[in-house]
Amino acid sequence: IALGTAQGAKVPNVVGESGSNAATKILNAGLTVDGKWVYTLDPAKTVILEQNPKAGSEAEEGDLVMLSLGKLQSVSVPSFAGLTPAAAEAKWKEKFKSFPADEYVPLVVEAKTTLFKKDTGLIDSQQPAPNFSWDKSDAPVKIHVWDYQPFTMPNLIGKSQPEAQMMLSGIGLEATVEKIFYVQGNHEGEVLWQSPAPGEGVGKEDTIVIKL
Repeated sequence: IALGTAQGAKVPNVVGESGSNAATKILNAGLTVDGKWVYTLDPAKTVILEQNPKAGSEAEEGDLVMLSLGKLQSVSVPSFAGLTPAAAEAKWKEKFKSFPADEYVPLVVEAKTTLFKKDTGLIDSQQPAPNFSWDKSDAPVKIHVWDYQPFTMPNLIGKSQPEAQMMLSGIGLEATVEKIFYVQGNHEGEVLWQSPAPGEGVGKEDTIVIKL
């Protein structure tokens, strides 16, 4: 399609742009385009695939900017649930095996914290949902991955049983209580020993023991 007459300017890069965006860039560069083309050959998902002269070329008055339009290639988004990011990336890349190398758009990984070690590194959810018809005009596909981030075990030594249990429940944990019956005097009823030790990481799957 022959589009536009140059007026002494560098040809802008419009490959991958929609028809209307390409026209705007050409106009802003001091070149002209056929207005009828802009409004009649710009359906949804149609983009500039090639241009001649190439981007950055010096344009002289009377030169033509040749643009080729085409539909964006789309892929069906697979389900990534329960996969690791590496496995998801490989599955996603497989969808692009027939595409030019520069068409591939990597997944965007976002972390979601969890207190369960068993979920660490596994994909919990994604955007868009599986079976969505995705192309390069859409936002990159996001995957949400569980990132194990344990709490720091508080220091319970010297606390009463109710105080210790309240401190743990405040961060969503609970402890198994063991009583040492021979302890008497000023320390009776206080926490004398704990596991994990103060400052250690602790998650939902860990066993917490306090001895009174």
